[in-house]
Amino acid sequence: MYAVLDIIPPEETELLDSGNNYDFPGYLFTLVDGTALPNLCPVLLTKMEQAMAQCKFTNEVLDCALATMKEQWMNKVKVLFKFSRASGNHSPEETQKLLRVLTTGPQDEPLLRFWMTGLSIRYKNHALESSFTQSGDSYYEVCDLNTGQ
Repeated sequence: MYAVLDIIPPEETELLDSGNNYDFPGYLFTLVDGTALPNLCPVLLTKMEQAMAQCKFTNEVLDCALATMKEQWMNKVKVLFKFSRASGNHSPEETQKLLRVLTTGPQDEPLLRFWMTGLSIRYKNHALESSFTQSGDSYYEVCDLNTGQ
């Protein structure tokens, strides 16, 4: 990922319309980014923006709301991790069904997968180990996702 900031000095901007009122009069700034923005924002971002737009929230209430959102979404990340890593390969349709159950959508999947990279190794190992239970000499899955039993 890259970003290019182009600064055009006043000598070159005289030919351009300089009807703007910036801190650096006469200079023109352009920013070019190589990444494409998604069509839909993640639901979490929308909820955070709505919480910050609430004028009635004090800083303490906003801190609590944002911490609660983070905790809720980290729980969704943990469920997606266990689903995708601990219980084997799943089709894209099964993944989309899980995202619907978690009240998320396809626009949230990149965010959830990014947060999965931040899970601690200790948690990942625990999640993988707890997905299987020892019974005699063999291991069996705790829950069959197709039947729910």
